[in-house]
Amino acid sequence: MADSAQEANLSFEQQMAVERPDAGPVPKSAADWGIKDLAILPGDVQKTRRLRSPKFEGLPAGASTMFEQLSVTLEQVVGSNDLRPAWWLEEGAARSRAVCKIDASGVDYKGRSGTWSGSGFLVAPGILCTNHHVLNSKEVAARSRALFDFAALPDGTVRQVSTFRLRPDLLFWTSPVVATGGKGGLDVTFVALEGQPGSTFGSIPLLRQAFVVADEDKLNVIQHPNGRLKEVAIRNNTVVFQNTQVVQYQSDTEAGSSGAPVMNDGWELVALHHAAKKDKSNEGIKFSAIAAALELEAQTGNADAARLFELFTGTDELAGFFGTLGRAVVQNDSGMERVVDAYNGEDQDLDIGFWNIEWFNKRWQDKLDSVARIIVEMNLDVWVFVESSLEATEALARHLETSYQTKSWGVLASQDAASERQITTVMWNKSSVGVAAKTWPDKVERWFQVDSRQFDDLGLEAVHGKVFDRYPALYEVTAKIHGMDSTFNLVPIHLKAKDEGSLRRQMAARLLAEAVAELAQDPGFDNDWIIGGDANATLASGDLDALTSVGLTALTAQDASDKQITYVKAPFKSLIDHVFISPNLVPDGRDFMIVALDRTIDRFLEVSDHRPILLRLAATAPADAAPSVSQPLTEDEARRLSRGLR
Repeated sequence: MADSAQEANLSFEQQMAVERPDAGPVPKSAADWGIKDLAILPGDVQKTRRLRSPKFEGLPAGASTMFEQLSVTLEQVVGSNDLRPAWWLEEGAARSRAVCKIDASGVDYKGRSGTWSGSGFLVAPGILCTNHHVLNSKEVAARSRALFDFAALPDGTVRQVSTFRLRPDLLFWTSPVVATGGKGGLDVTFVALEGQPGSTFGSIPLLRQAFVVADEDKLNVIQHPNGRLKEVAIRNNTVVFQNTQVVQYQSDTEAGSSGAPVMNDGWELVALHHAAKKDKSNEGIKFSAIAAALELEAQTGNADAARLFELFTGTDELAGFFGTLGRAVVQNDSGMERVVDAYNGEDQDLDIGFWNIEWFNKRWQDKLDSVARIIVEMNLDVWVFVESSLEATEALARHLETSYQTKSWGVLASQDAASERQITTVMWNKSSVGVAAKTWPDKVERWFQVDSRQFDDLGLEAVHGKVFDRYPALYEVTAKIHGMDSTFNLVPIHLKAKDEGSLRRQMAARLLAEAVAELAQDPGFDNDWIIGGDANATLASGDLDALTSVGLTALTAQDASDKQITYVKAPFKSLIDHVFISPNLVPDGRDFMIVALDRTIDRFLEVSDHRPILLRLAATAPADAAPSVSQPLTEDEARRLSRGLR
């Protein structure tokens, strides 16, 4: 912020300068990082995704239970030298158009009267982002203006400038420099503008990724230093430090650069520039931290925060797909401490995913790294894989541990079968969950082995062929959620496909329902059940009615009514992957999330025709209360929360 108020003639960046925490040694070469080229990914700009292993400094000890020392970084960059593809200039120029100068006046963040300027940028056609210390109140914002194309032409003349008024009455969300209780704030403001300047100048997409930048990356800052015409820092701009909240870099800035976008060499948004440090580096607030704060605010009913959070794409690798949803944080703080609380909240919930990877048993070598990248980005505790094999899943676990430096994974298969045969497998994060294979009682086991020649003896309706082509294994899952012991039965399923399998699907549903009812009488079995996977039938088909008739809840019921899909291959687009749970797990009739709408990772279709279905179990009782059943966070609930509704 270029400030005309007379206070020691110091810019905000100088006033905010503090000693940099001890960062430890920084890798000096690509060899130190162990750089490995990965595949080209889809997106508005084709970039190369690489795996790096720098030291990710200053993270809370409990930030994630998935990563070993939190040293793996996934990010999209162009290269480690000074060569750039030709599109780099074009993409940078396109991003530059969304950056503006902000002229502000009134009472500033320190209570002083005067005029000042800063930088800002569009994150949506009619929404601007800058620092809190540039636009600290609705009153200041209402008196301010945004100047686009305030930039020089090659001949030294100035472009035709477009000026827009700000409309804080339409949207205004801010996190101050110092939050409640004197703790550090996020120093960010979002505000609406009059009209839709983004239709002319474009906007910079908001990303939720925590691992979008690595140590010693190059960070480019498009800015209006000291209120001058637009400039960009692209040389001597190395990252020197980062943690979950901030990133520090050597990119040049001046007073007036406050509120500028900090971008990596793929021109992806990394941070919001806000201050200088005493060690001659500059600092930006990470947008992954800003996203976490917005998500928390949305859960309190803040409609502006909910609207802004919906602008973010991707997944925060530290918080996982579900992010901060359902996590308890300090309610009276809107700044850094609240974000750290959210990152530290992994012991409050358990995340489970069900995914038909499609022929992973035969083609796992070709799909291995694509699947691993998705597993890392989703950061779940338990995965159930359909059309897999023990060999493929064990290879995936090893790849995650060695190439992505995750903690150890456990693996179990539904049956002893050759890799050529499709079965279901379970993979779990051993640091947060325990999974053990259990044996069905003899009576139930006999049901699951039936074929058409045995049906007369059982007194059941005859069908064509074996009811369970893939054995429905039984597992006991244990975890501590909020310090409470949580245990439930998990049954992965993969039922017979196509129309000719309808009778067998009906029989399979009936046998599973009878098995649950049978074990409810056995004191050796827990009464909490999760049955899920590829059922190869919609709920409307009636093939699965037996499961709901005995009291199990189809968590996909709301998703089905919303016409979501898990099998996306035309012409069979439909919802055929399901999860059923026992009533005591879902007393309010809540359902869960299919990865189809918000925060979708669009690379699923590179691997399979199926999208995963995901469930979060979140504790609701205090830690000193008697153990109770966890409640799943639902698709419907998540939608309401994301819109600030109750």
